[in-house]
Amino acid sequence: MPTLVLVGKDDILTPPAFSKFLATKIRRARLVVLPGGHGFFLEQADLFNRTVLRFLRSVRSK
Repeated sequence: MPTLVLVGKDDILTPPAFSKFLATKIRRARLVVLPGGHGFFLEQADLFNRTVLRFLRSVRSK
């Protein structure tokens, strides 16, 4: 199952290292580190949305 793992570069609650480890344990995972902290999806909403849409399109086209 294709999986997108997203994390904020400055997240102190769930640091990027946790997400990097998680992504190595999920087959077909793609890790993307975005600017921001724990609420990166709010802080960088447009970038977050573009990233998710790009991932969904790439999965759909395969």
